[in-house]
Amino acid sequence: MKILIAEDDAVSRRVLEATLKRWGYEVAVVHDGGRAWDMLERDPGLSLAILDWMMPGLDGIDLCRALRARKSDTYTYVILITAKDDPQSMLIGLEAGADDFLAKPVAPEELRARLRAGQRIVELQERLIAAREEQRRHADRDGLTGVSSRRRVLEVLDHSLSERAAGGTELALAMVDMDDFKPINDQHGHIAGDRVLRAVCERVQRMLRRTDVFGRYGGDEFLVVLPETSQREAMEIGRRLCDTLASHPVEHGDLPLRVTASVGVATAEFGPCSREDLIKRADRALFRAKSEGGNRAVCDDGAPGEK
Repeated sequence: MKILIAEDDAVSRRVLEATLKRWGYEVAVVHDGGRAWDMLERDPGLSLAILDWMMPGLDGIDLCRALRARKSDTYTYVILITAKDDPQSMLIGLEAGADDFLAKPVAPEELRARLRAGQRIVELQERLIAAREEQRRHADRDGLTGVSSRRRVLEVLDHSLSERAAGGTELALAMVDMDDFKPINDQHGHIAGDRVLRAVCERVQRMLRRTDVFGRYGGDEFLVVLPETSQREAMEIGRRLCDTLASHPVEHGDLPLRVTASVGVATAEFGPCSREDLIKRADRALFRAKSEGGNRAVCDDGAPGEK
């Protein structure tokens, strides 16, 4: 663990530095509050700080308040050291945001015990952040296929619509639905159906551009958000998607399963456009593709709100 020492007294600073290094800590040392703040802002690895109350520039109390006021996922555990040992001073320090309080001269074993307590709290906070990020990652991914979840792909669509409204960039949406997927589940079981969905997603992701976002909308329906994409380009992507899936069957054991899909394309090029309008138009185009026999891409040419 890396610890910051901010102490303006040279003797106390050297003693603290030597002691912490002897205990195996990595140490960064400054002699005033301004440099301490700069270092804490630059280096997120400084998760524990020993701050002197009285320093040039920002003092220890000011630093505590600044640390607690900043918006950051990382938490810096602060031990405030001072020659003041009265209860009122301790209360001021703790209310400013210090986690612990030590009176000078600092007893080494007491400091060591406080550091261990601080380390446990910092490690617990790091585990909580890691668990939250893992939960967020799972929320962004569909559990079966690994592509973007419904929530995530709709978030991306909303963001892309906002960017288009602000800058006038082109935007297209493709809705993809598997042709005759239910018979695969009915005849060969859900394990085969799951295998088909995963294979379809792998193929589609390989053919899409890095800027495109592919997500599961529900069941065997998927959305592809196509930023900065014209109607002509979106239709070409839709046709290639159909060709890619139909080019060879999905192998399930010794059983080759033929897979095709229908694609409905809609573009946001008629002025203001909502998420609901774009999805409705893509769904309308998808219905046409299905009714014309499937395994094809169809574009909806209507403006938002048209029946």
